Amino acid sequence: MIELRTKTTEVTVFINGARVTRAGQIELGEGRHDVKVTGLSPWTDESSIRVRGLADAMLIGIATGTETAPIEDRERIAELEERLRELELEKANIEDIISADRAEQEYLTNLARGAALDVARTAALSKDVKAKDVLNLSRGIRERIMRIKEAGRENAFRLEDIKRQIEALRQTIDEMKAGHERVKRTVVILTVQVPKKTTLDIGLSYQVDDAGWSPRYDVDLGREKSTIRRIAMVRNRTEEDWTDVQMVVSTASAQPAEAIEPTPFYIRRFVPRPRPMPRARVKKKRERPEPAMAYAAAAPPAPPEMPNIEEEFAEVETGTGGVMSYKIPGAITILSGESPQPVTLIEEELESERLYFWNAAEEDVAVVAERLTNGDATLLEGPAKIYAGGEYIGESRIGLVAPREEFRLGARTAHDVRVEKKLLSKKAEKAGVRGKNRIEYEYELIVKNFSGERIKIEIVDTIPHSSSEKIRVELEDVSVPYKSMELGVLTWEIEMEKGQETNVRYRFEVEWERDVMVTPPLP
Repeated sequence: MIELRTKTTEVTVFINGARVTRAGQIELGEGRHDVKVTGLSPWTDESSIRVRGLADAMLIGIATGTETAPIEDRERIAELEERLRELELEKANIEDIISADRAEQEYLTNLARGAALDVARTAALSKDVKAKDVLNLSRGIRERIMRIKEAGRENAFRLEDIKRQIEALRQTIDEMKAGHERVKRTVVILTVQVPKKTTLDIGLSYQVDDAGWSPRYDVDLGREKSTIRRIAMVRNRTEEDWTDVQMVVSTASAQPAEAIEPTPFYIRRFVPRPRPMPRARVKKKRERPEPAMAYAAAAPPAPPEMPNIEEEFAEVETGTGGVMSYKIPGAITILSGESPQPVTLIEEELESERLYFWNAAEEDVAVVAERLTNGDATLLEGPAKIYAGGEYIGESRIGLVAPREEFRLGARTAHDVRVEKKLLSKKAEKAGVRGKNRIEYEYELIVKNFSGERIKIEIVDTIPHSSSEKIRVELEDVSVPYKSMELGVLTWEIEMEKGQETNVRYRFEVEWERDVMVTPPLP
Protein backbone atom coordinates (compact mmCIF):
# COMPACT_ATOMS: atom_id res chain seq x y z
CA MET A 1 0.00 0.00 0.00
CA ILE A 2 1.30 3.43 -0.97
CA GLU A 3 0.42 6.55 1.03
CA LEU A 4 -0.49 9.69 -0.85
CA ARG A 5 0.34 12.88 1.01
CA THR A 6 -2.29 15.52 0.31
CA LYS A 7 -3.03 19.10 1.22
CA THR A 8 -6.39 20.85 1.46
CA THR A 9 -6.54 23.24 -1.50
CA GLU A 10 -10.19 24.23 -2.00
CA VAL A 11 -13.22 24.56 0.28
CA THR A 12 -16.80 25.44 -0.65
CA VAL A 13 -18.70 26.40 2.47
CA PHE A 14 -22.47 25.98 2.48
CA ILE A 15 -24.99 27.21 5.04
CA ASN A 16 -24.74 23.76 6.59
CA GLY A 17 -21.69 21.69 5.71
CA ALA A 18 -18.76 22.15 3.35
CA ARG A 19 -17.14 20.46 0.37
CA VAL A 20 -13.40 19.96 0.76
CA THR A 21 -10.86 19.22 -1.95
CA ARG A 22 -7.46 17.72 -1.15
CA ALA A 23 -4.71 17.33 -3.76
CA GLY A 24 -1.43 15.46 -3.94
CA GLN A 25 1.04 14.05 -6.44
CA ILE A 26 2.20 10.44 -6.61
CA GLU A 27 4.33 8.31 -8.98
CA LEU A 28 3.02 4.80 -9.74
CA GLY A 29 4.41 1.97 -11.80
CA GLU A 30 2.47 -0.32 -14.10
CA GLY A 31 -0.05 -2.57 -12.38
CA ARG A 32 -2.62 -2.50 -9.63
CA HIS A 33 -2.06 -0.32 -6.57
CA ASP A 34 -3.78 0.53 -3.29
CA VAL A 35 -3.31 4.25 -2.57
CA LYS A 36 -3.99 5.43 0.98
CA VAL A 37 -5.15 8.98 1.71
CA THR A 38 -5.18 10.00 5.38
CA GLY A 39 -6.06 13.05 7.45
CA LEU A 40 -9.68 13.45 6.40
CA SER A 41 -12.23 14.79 8.85
CA PRO A 42 -14.05 12.21 11.01
CA TRP A 43 -17.27 13.95 9.85
CA THR A 44 -16.66 13.00 6.20
CA ASP A 45 -19.71 11.75 4.27
CA GLU A 46 -18.23 8.60 2.73
CA SER A 47 -20.85 8.46 -0.04
CA SER A 48 -19.80 11.91 -1.27
CA ILE A 49 -16.15 11.07 -2.05
CA ARG A 50 -15.12 11.84 -5.64
CA VAL A 51 -11.73 11.35 -7.35
CA ARG A 52 -10.20 13.23 -10.27
CA GLY A 53 -6.83 13.50 -11.97
CA LEU A 54 -6.33 9.79 -12.71
CA ALA A 55 -5.47 10.41 -16.39
CA ASP A 56 -5.06 6.96 -18.06
CA ALA A 57 -5.30 5.09 -14.75
CA MET A 58 -8.55 3.26 -13.97
CA LEU A 59 -10.28 3.57 -10.60
CA ILE A 60 -11.34 0.11 -9.54
CA GLY A 61 -12.73 0.82 -6.11
CA ILE A 62 -12.92 3.17 -3.11
CA ALA A 63 -12.83 1.89 0.46
CA THR A 64 -13.05 3.95 3.65
CA GLY A 65 -12.16 3.38 7.25
CA THR A 66 -10.96 5.16 10.36
CA GLU A 67 -7.74 5.38 12.28
CA THR A 68 -6.40 7.31 15.23
CA ALA A 69 -3.59 9.73 14.68
CA PRO A 70 -1.38 11.39 17.28
CA ILE A 71 -1.76 15.07 17.98
CA GLU A 72 1.39 16.65 16.68
CA ASP A 73 0.94 20.15 18.15
CA ARG A 74 0.46 20.34 21.92
CA GLU A 75 0.38 24.13 21.64
CA ARG A 76 -2.94 23.84 19.83
CA ILE A 77 -4.62 22.47 22.97
CA ALA A 78 -3.11 25.29 25.03
CA GLU A 79 -4.49 27.85 22.56
CA LEU A 80 -7.97 26.32 22.74
CA GLU A 81 -7.86 26.28 26.54
CA GLU A 82 -6.86 29.95 26.61
CA ARG A 83 -9.73 30.77 24.27
CA LEU A 84 -12.06 28.81 26.56
CA ARG A 85 -10.97 30.89 29.57
CA GLU A 86 -11.61 34.11 27.61
CA LEU A 87 -15.11 32.96 26.66
CA GLU A 88 -15.95 31.94 30.23
CA LEU A 89 -14.83 35.36 31.47
CA GLU A 90 -16.94 37.07 28.81
CA LYS A 91 -19.91 34.88 29.78
CA ALA A 92 -19.55 35.87 33.44
CA ASN A 93 -19.38 39.56 32.53
CA ILE A 94 -22.57 39.39 30.44
CA GLU A 95 -24.37 37.51 33.21
CA ASP A 96 -23.33 40.25 35.65
CA ILE A 97 -24.72 42.91 33.29
CA ILE A 98 -28.02 41.06 32.93
CA SER A 99 -28.27 40.68 36.72
CA ALA A 100 -27.53 44.37 37.30
CA ASP A 101 -30.03 45.48 34.68
CA ARG A 102 -32.66 43.16 36.12
CA ALA A 103 -32.29 44.97 39.44
CA GLU A 104 -32.34 48.38 37.73
CA GLN A 105 -35.48 47.56 35.78
CA GLU A 106 -37.23 46.35 38.95
CA TYR A 107 -36.20 49.55 40.73
CA LEU A 108 -37.39 51.76 37.87
CA THR A 109 -40.70 49.90 37.63
CA ASN A 110 -41.35 50.47 41.33
CA LEU A 111 -40.23 54.07 40.95
CA ALA A 112 -42.61 54.60 38.04
CA ARG A 113 -45.49 53.29 40.15
CA GLY A 114 -44.79 55.35 43.24
CA ALA A 115 -42.79 58.40 42.25
CA ALA A 116 -45.37 59.91 39.93
CA LEU A 117 -48.01 59.80 42.68
CA ASP A 118 -45.62 61.31 45.23
CA VAL A 119 -44.60 64.11 42.87
CA ALA A 120 -48.23 64.73 41.94
CA ARG A 121 -49.12 65.13 45.59
CA THR A 122 -46.19 67.49 46.06
CA ALA A 123 -47.23 69.43 42.99
CA ALA A 124 -50.70 69.87 44.41
CA LEU A 125 -49.29 71.34 47.62
CA SER A 126 -46.36 73.29 46.20
CA LYS A 127 -46.24 76.00 43.58
CA ASP A 128 -42.59 75.16 42.78
CA VAL A 129 -43.45 71.77 41.26
CA LYS A 130 -45.18 71.92 37.88
CA ALA A 131 -47.23 69.32 36.05
CA LYS A 132 -44.59 69.35 33.28
CA ASP A 133 -42.02 68.08 35.80
CA VAL A 134 -44.24 65.15 36.67
CA LEU A 135 -44.68 64.28 32.99
CA ASN A 136 -40.94 64.58 32.25
CA LEU A 137 -40.08 62.30 35.18
CA SER A 138 -42.56 59.63 34.08
CA ARG A 139 -41.43 59.85 30.45
CA GLY A 140 -37.75 59.60 31.41
CA ILE A 141 -38.36 56.46 33.46
CA ARG A 142 -40.29 54.80 30.62
CA GLU A 143 -37.58 55.64 28.08
CA ARG A 144 -34.87 54.16 30.32
CA ILE A 145 -36.86 50.94 30.83
CA MET A 146 -37.35 50.70 27.04
CA ARG A 147 -33.59 51.09 26.44
CA ILE A 148 -32.83 48.39 29.03
CA LYS A 149 -35.22 45.96 27.33
CA GLU A 150 -33.88 46.69 23.83
CA ALA A 151 -30.26 46.23 24.87
CA GLY A 152 -31.26 43.16 26.87
CA ARG A 153 -32.36 41.23 23.81
CA GLU A 154 -28.90 41.69 22.30
CA ASN A 155 -27.15 40.60 25.52
CA ALA A 156 -29.33 37.49 25.69
CA PHE A 157 -28.41 36.65 22.08
CA ARG A 158 -24.69 37.16 22.81
CA LEU A 159 -24.90 35.01 25.93
CA GLU A 160 -26.47 32.08 24.06
CA ASP A 161 -23.86 32.34 21.30
CA ILE A 162 -21.01 32.31 23.85
CA LYS A 163 -22.52 29.28 25.61
CA ARG A 164 -22.58 27.38 22.31
CA GLN A 165 -18.94 28.30 21.63
CA ILE A 166 -17.92 27.17 25.13
CA GLU A 167 -19.69 23.84 24.71
CA ALA A 168 -18.07 23.23 21.32
CA LEU A 169 -14.58 24.14 22.63
CA ARG A 170 -14.91 21.88 25.66
CA GLN A 171 -15.96 18.99 23.45
CA THR A 172 -13.03 19.59 21.09
CA ILE A 173 -10.51 19.79 23.93
CA ASP A 174 -11.88 16.65 25.60
CA GLU A 175 -11.70 14.71 22.35
CA MET A 176 -8.14 15.88 21.69
CA LYS A 177 -7.03 14.84 25.16
CA ALA A 178 -8.83 11.49 25.14
CA GLY A 179 -7.09 8.28 24.11
CA HIS A 180 -3.60 9.44 25.07
CA GLU A 181 -3.95 12.54 22.93
CA ARG A 182 -4.97 10.81 19.74
CA VAL A 183 -7.74 11.90 17.38
CA LYS A 184 -9.96 9.97 15.02
CA ARG A 185 -9.52 10.43 11.25
CA THR A 186 -11.18 9.11 8.10
CA VAL A 187 -8.96 7.08 5.77
CA VAL A 188 -9.65 6.51 2.06
CA ILE A 189 -8.15 3.59 0.09
CA LEU A 190 -8.14 4.07 -3.70
CA THR A 191 -7.60 0.95 -5.78
CA VAL A 192 -6.29 1.92 -9.23
CA GLN A 193 -5.03 0.08 -12.30
CA VAL A 194 -2.12 1.86 -14.02
CA PRO A 195 -1.28 0.87 -17.64
CA LYS A 196 2.24 2.25 -17.48
CA LYS A 197 4.54 4.12 -15.13
CA THR A 198 3.14 7.61 -14.61
CA THR A 199 2.85 10.55 -12.26
CA LEU A 200 -0.68 11.37 -11.16
CA ASP A 201 -1.97 14.65 -9.73
CA ILE A 202 -4.88 13.25 -7.75
CA GLY A 203 -7.69 15.38 -6.35
CA LEU A 204 -10.05 14.03 -3.71
CA SER A 205 -13.25 15.92 -2.83
CA TYR A 206 -15.81 15.09 -0.16
CA GLN A 207 -18.61 16.54 1.92
CA VAL A 208 -18.14 17.23 5.66
CA ASP A 209 -20.55 18.10 8.45
CA ASP A 210 -19.97 20.36 11.46
CA ALA A 211 -19.02 23.26 9.22
CA GLY A 212 -20.93 26.10 7.58
CA TRP A 213 -21.49 29.81 7.73
CA SER A 214 -23.99 32.40 8.88
CA PRO A 215 -24.49 35.93 7.51
CA ARG A 216 -23.59 39.16 9.25
CA TYR A 217 -23.91 42.69 7.93
CA ASP A 218 -22.38 46.12 8.36
CA VAL A 219 -24.85 48.78 7.21
CA ASP A 220 -24.12 52.51 6.84
CA LEU A 221 -27.46 54.30 6.49
CA GLY A 222 -27.93 57.39 4.34
CA ARG A 223 -30.93 59.45 3.26
CA GLU A 224 -30.85 58.40 -0.40
CA LYS A 225 -28.16 55.70 -0.53
CA SER A 226 -27.13 53.15 2.08
CA THR A 227 -24.09 50.88 1.99
CA ILE A 228 -24.36 47.26 3.07
CA ARG A 229 -21.42 44.93 3.54
CA ARG A 230 -22.11 41.20 3.49
CA ILE A 231 -19.91 39.14 5.79
CA ALA A 232 -19.81 35.37 6.20
CA MET A 233 -19.08 34.06 9.70
CA VAL A 234 -17.41 30.78 8.72
CA ARG A 235 -17.20 27.98 11.27
CA ASN A 236 -14.91 24.97 10.98
CA ARG A 237 -15.32 22.20 13.55
CA THR A 238 -14.33 19.37 11.23
CA GLU A 239 -11.05 18.49 13.04
CA GLU A 240 -9.38 19.38 9.74
CA ASP A 241 -7.54 22.69 9.37
CA TRP A 242 -8.14 24.76 6.24
CA THR A 243 -4.77 26.40 5.65
CA ASP A 244 -4.19 28.74 2.68
CA VAL A 245 -7.16 27.42 0.72
CA GLN A 246 -9.19 28.83 -2.16
CA MET A 247 -12.63 29.40 -0.65
CA VAL A 248 -16.11 29.73 -2.11
CA VAL A 249 -19.04 30.72 0.13
CA SER A 250 -22.38 29.43 -1.15
CA THR A 251 -25.93 30.27 -0.04
CA ALA A 252 -26.94 26.68 -0.81
CA SER A 253 -27.87 24.54 2.16
CA ALA A 254 -26.18 20.75 2.18
CA GLN A 255 -31.38 31.94 10.53
CA PRO A 256 -33.68 46.61 18.51
CA ALA A 257 -34.76 48.96 18.07
CA GLU A 258 -38.05 48.17 16.25
CA ALA A 259 -41.17 50.17 15.58
CA ILE A 260 -44.15 48.75 17.49
CA GLU A 261 -46.91 47.87 15.06
CA PRO A 262 -50.50 48.70 16.11
CA THR A 263 -53.06 46.01 16.89
CA PRO A 264 -56.84 46.34 16.41
CA PHE A 265 -58.81 47.42 19.50
CA TYR A 266 -61.80 45.04 19.58
CA ILE A 267 -64.80 45.63 21.81
CA ARG A 268 -67.68 43.18 22.11
CA ARG A 269 -70.77 42.39 24.06
CA PHE A 270 -70.01 40.79 27.41
CA VAL A 271 -71.70 37.40 27.89
CA PRO A 272 -71.35 36.14 31.49
CA ARG A 273 -70.44 32.50 31.98
CA PRO A 274 -72.30 30.22 34.42
CA ARG A 275 -70.77 30.27 37.88
CA PRO A 276 -68.99 26.94 38.58
CA MET A 277 -69.89 24.77 41.55
CA PRO A 278 -67.79 25.58 44.63
CA ARG A 279 -64.91 23.27 45.40
CA ALA A 280 -63.13 22.41 48.58
CA ARG A 281 -60.35 24.90 49.11
CA VAL A 282 -56.85 23.66 49.79
CA LYS A 283 -54.57 26.21 51.29
CA LYS A 284 -51.25 26.27 49.50
CA LYS A 285 -48.09 28.06 50.31
CA ARG A 286 -47.73 31.08 48.07
CA GLU A 287 -44.49 31.29 46.18
CA ARG A 288 -43.05 34.55 45.08
CA PRO A 289 -42.81 34.65 41.28
CA GLU A 290 -39.38 34.95 39.79
CA PRO A 291 -38.83 38.42 38.34
CA ALA A 292 -38.90 38.57 34.57
CA MET A 293 -35.44 38.69 33.08
CA ALA A 294 -34.48 42.24 32.27
CA TYR A 295 -32.72 41.81 29.00
CA ALA A 296 -29.72 43.88 29.07
CA ALA A 297 -27.99 47.02 29.35
CA ALA A 298 -26.77 50.01 27.53
CA ALA A 299 -26.13 49.94 23.80
CA PRO A 300 -23.03 47.93 22.88
CA PRO A 301 -19.85 49.94 22.41
CA ALA A 302 -18.89 50.94 18.91
CA PRO A 303 -16.27 48.71 17.28
CA PRO A 304 -12.91 50.36 16.65
CA GLU A 305 -12.50 52.34 13.43
CA MET A 306 -10.76 50.48 10.64
CA PRO A 307 -8.01 52.11 8.58
CA ASN A 308 -8.86 53.18 5.04
CA ILE A 309 -7.45 50.46 2.82
CA GLU A 310 -8.46 49.20 -0.57
CA GLU A 311 -10.30 45.92 -0.31
CA GLU A 312 -10.85 43.24 -2.88
CA PHE A 313 -14.28 41.69 -2.77
CA ALA A 314 -15.57 38.32 -3.88
CA GLU A 315 -16.67 37.42 -7.40
CA VAL A 316 -20.39 36.63 -7.39
CA GLU A 317 -22.14 33.99 -9.48
CA THR A 318 -25.88 33.22 -9.48
CA GLY A 319 -26.90 29.61 -9.87
CA THR A 320 -30.15 27.68 -10.18
CA GLY A 321 -32.91 28.78 -7.85
CA GLY A 322 -31.14 32.01 -6.91
CA VAL A 323 -28.25 30.29 -5.12
CA MET A 324 -25.36 32.75 -4.80
CA SER A 325 -21.69 31.71 -4.82
CA TYR A 326 -18.99 34.10 -3.62
CA LYS A 327 -15.46 33.28 -4.76
CA ILE A 328 -13.12 34.78 -2.17
CA PRO A 329 -9.91 36.37 -3.55
CA GLY A 330 -6.56 35.20 -2.21
CA ALA A 331 -5.88 32.36 0.23
CA ILE A 332 -7.92 31.84 3.40
CA THR A 333 -6.92 30.06 6.61
CA ILE A 334 -9.53 28.87 9.10
CA LEU A 335 -8.34 26.42 11.72
CA SER A 336 -10.64 23.79 13.15
CA GLY A 337 -12.12 24.50 16.56
CA GLU A 338 -11.80 28.27 16.40
CA SER A 339 -14.77 30.56 16.89
CA PRO A 340 -16.48 31.57 13.62
CA GLN A 341 -14.17 33.70 11.48
CA PRO A 342 -15.41 36.72 9.44
CA VAL A 343 -14.91 36.57 5.68
CA THR A 344 -15.95 39.66 3.73
CA LEU A 345 -18.06 38.86 0.68
CA ILE A 346 -19.19 42.03 -1.10
CA GLU A 347 -20.20 45.64 -0.46
CA GLU A 348 -23.01 47.33 -2.36
CA GLU A 349 -25.12 50.48 -2.39
CA LEU A 350 -28.89 50.23 -1.89
CA GLU A 351 -31.59 52.81 -2.54
CA SER A 352 -32.88 54.15 0.78
CA GLU A 353 -35.38 56.64 2.17
CA ARG A 354 -35.59 58.00 5.73
CA LEU A 355 -39.02 57.59 7.32
CA TYR A 356 -40.45 58.66 10.65
CA PHE A 357 -43.09 56.58 12.44
CA TRP A 358 -45.35 57.25 15.41
CA ASN A 359 -47.72 54.75 16.95
CA ALA A 360 -49.89 57.19 18.88
CA ALA A 361 -51.89 54.38 20.48
CA GLU A 362 -48.83 52.83 22.16
CA GLU A 363 -45.94 55.30 22.30
CA ASP A 364 -45.29 58.91 23.28
CA VAL A 365 -42.18 59.15 21.10
CA ALA A 366 -41.59 58.83 17.35
CA VAL A 367 -39.03 56.54 15.79
CA VAL A 368 -36.99 56.98 12.64
CA ALA A 369 -35.77 54.25 10.31
CA GLU A 370 -34.54 53.78 6.76
CA ARG A 371 -36.61 52.04 4.12
CA LEU A 372 -34.15 50.25 1.84
CA THR A 373 -34.63 48.48 -1.46
CA ASN A 374 -32.58 45.29 -1.76
CA GLY A 375 -30.38 44.65 -4.80
CA ASP A 376 -30.31 41.55 -6.99
CA ALA A 377 -29.16 39.08 -4.30
CA THR A 378 -31.23 37.67 -1.45
CA LEU A 379 -30.36 38.86 2.06
CA LEU A 380 -30.33 35.96 4.49
CA GLU A 381 -31.41 36.43 8.07
CA GLY A 382 -28.62 37.63 10.33
CA PRO A 383 -27.37 40.28 12.78
CA ALA A 384 -26.29 43.69 11.54
CA LYS A 385 -24.13 46.48 12.94
CA ILE A 386 -25.84 49.76 12.06
CA TYR A 387 -24.12 53.07 11.29
CA ALA A 388 -25.69 56.39 10.26
CA GLY A 389 -23.40 58.67 8.31
CA GLY A 390 -20.43 56.65 9.53
CA GLU A 391 -21.42 56.89 13.22
CA TYR A 392 -22.20 53.68 15.09
CA ILE A 393 -25.77 53.66 16.45
CA GLY A 394 -26.27 50.05 17.58
CA GLU A 395 -27.14 46.57 16.38
CA SER A 396 -30.22 45.13 14.76
CA ARG A 397 -31.23 42.06 12.78
CA ILE A 398 -32.10 41.67 9.11
CA GLY A 399 -34.76 39.14 8.20
CA LEU A 400 -34.96 37.18 4.96
CA VAL A 401 -35.22 39.77 2.15
CA ALA A 402 -35.91 38.81 -1.46
CA PRO A 403 -34.18 40.55 -4.39
CA ARG A 404 -35.52 44.08 -4.95
CA GLU A 405 -37.78 43.79 -1.88
CA GLU A 406 -38.20 46.78 0.43
CA PHE A 407 -37.33 46.47 4.13
CA ARG A 408 -36.84 48.76 7.10
CA LEU A 409 -33.72 48.98 9.22
CA GLY A 410 -32.10 51.04 11.93
CA ALA A 411 -35.21 51.94 13.94
CA ARG A 412 -34.28 54.36 16.72
CA THR A 413 -35.86 57.09 18.81
CA ALA A 414 -36.36 60.28 16.79
CA HIS A 415 -35.03 63.09 18.96
CA ASP A 416 -35.67 65.69 16.24
CA VAL A 417 -39.43 65.10 16.06
CA ARG A 418 -41.71 65.75 19.03
CA VAL A 419 -45.12 64.11 19.27
CA GLU A 420 -48.03 64.36 21.70
CA LYS A 421 -51.51 62.87 21.93
CA LYS A 422 -54.17 64.87 23.80
CA LEU A 423 -57.65 63.89 24.92
CA LEU A 424 -59.60 67.08 24.24
CA SER A 425 -62.97 65.93 25.53
CA LYS A 426 -64.93 62.92 26.74
CA LYS A 427 -68.70 63.07 27.01
CA ALA A 428 -70.73 60.19 28.45
CA GLU A 429 -74.48 59.80 28.15
CA LYS A 430 -76.25 57.04 30.06
CA ALA A 431 -79.22 55.14 28.70
CA GLY A 432 -82.33 57.32 28.71
CA VAL A 433 -85.26 57.64 26.41
CA ARG A 434 -83.33 56.06 23.54
CA GLY A 435 -82.38 53.15 25.75
CA LYS A 436 -78.72 53.37 24.70
CA ASN A 437 -75.45 54.36 26.34
CA ARG A 438 -73.08 56.64 24.46
CA ILE A 439 -69.55 58.00 24.97
CA GLU A 440 -67.98 60.58 22.67
CA TYR A 441 -64.19 61.14 22.50
CA GLU A 442 -62.20 63.88 20.82
CA TYR A 443 -58.41 63.58 20.38
CA GLU A 444 -55.64 65.73 18.95
CA LEU A 445 -52.32 64.39 17.60
CA ILE A 446 -49.52 66.98 17.57
CA VAL A 447 -46.30 66.55 15.56
CA LYS A 448 -43.44 69.09 15.50
CA ASN A 449 -40.55 68.80 13.05
CA PHE A 450 -37.24 70.02 14.50
CA SER A 451 -35.04 68.06 12.06
CA GLY A 452 -34.08 71.08 9.97
CA GLU A 453 -35.31 69.52 6.72
CA ARG A 454 -38.38 68.15 5.00
CA ILE A 455 -39.53 64.79 6.40
CA LYS A 456 -42.16 62.14 5.80
CA ILE A 457 -43.88 60.65 8.84
CA GLU A 458 -46.35 57.79 9.16
CA ILE A 459 -48.79 58.10 12.05
CA VAL A 460 -51.02 55.31 13.27
CA ASP A 461 -53.68 55.39 15.98
CA THR A 462 -56.52 53.12 17.00
CA ILE A 463 -60.16 53.58 17.86
CA PRO A 464 -62.42 50.79 19.13
CA HIS A 465 -63.65 48.28 16.56
CA SER A 466 -66.93 46.50 17.26
CA SER A 467 -67.57 42.85 16.49
CA SER A 468 -71.18 43.06 17.73
CA GLU A 469 -74.20 44.54 15.98
CA LYS A 470 -75.37 45.88 19.34
CA ILE A 471 -72.28 48.11 19.66
CA ARG A 472 -71.78 50.93 17.18
CA VAL A 473 -68.52 52.87 16.66
CA GLU A 474 -68.55 55.92 14.40
CA LEU A 475 -65.57 58.10 13.40
CA GLU A 476 -66.31 61.77 12.71
CA ASP A 477 -64.65 65.12 12.01
CA VAL A 478 -61.17 63.96 10.98
CA SER A 479 -59.22 67.17 10.31
CA VAL A 480 -56.51 65.54 8.14
CA PRO A 481 -57.53 62.83 5.65
CA TYR A 482 -56.18 59.44 6.60
CA LYS A 483 -54.55 57.01 4.16
CA SER A 484 -56.35 53.93 5.44
CA MET A 485 -58.52 52.57 8.25
CA GLU A 486 -58.75 48.85 8.91
CA LEU A 487 -60.29 47.25 12.00
CA GLY A 488 -60.09 50.55 13.81
CA VAL A 489 -56.44 51.22 12.94
CA LEU A 490 -56.04 54.66 11.34
CA THR A 491 -52.97 55.47 9.24
CA TRP A 492 -51.79 58.89 8.07
CA GLU A 493 -48.81 59.66 5.82
CA ILE A 494 -47.79 63.29 6.18
CA GLU A 495 -44.97 65.31 4.66
CA MET A 496 -43.70 68.15 6.83
CA GLU A 497 -41.42 71.09 6.11
CA LYS A 498 -38.65 71.95 8.58
CA GLY A 499 -40.01 73.71 11.64
CA GLN A 500 -43.59 72.80 10.76
CA GLU A 501 -46.19 71.73 13.32
CA THR A 502 -49.03 69.45 12.21
CA ASN A 503 -52.21 68.88 14.21
CA VAL A 504 -54.57 65.99 13.50
CA ARG A 505 -57.96 66.10 15.24
CA TYR A 506 -60.63 63.43 15.15
CA ARG A 507 -63.73 62.48 17.07
CA PHE A 508 -65.50 59.17 17.52
CA GLU A 509 -68.43 57.91 19.52
CA VAL A 510 -69.32 54.48 20.88
CA GLU A 511 -72.98 53.61 21.37
CA TRP A 512 -74.41 50.41 22.83
CA GLU A 513 -77.74 49.11 24.06
CA ARG A 514 -78.72 49.32 27.69
CA ASP A 515 -78.55 45.57 28.39
CA VAL A 516 -75.10 45.14 26.83
CA MET A 517 -71.82 45.17 28.78
CA VAL A 518 -68.81 46.30 26.71
CA THR A 519 -65.54 44.42 27.18
CA PRO A 520 -62.75 45.27 27.51
CA PRO A 521 -63.72 48.50 29.29
CA LEU A 522 -63.54 51.68 27.22
CA PRO A 523 -60.87 54.24 28.13
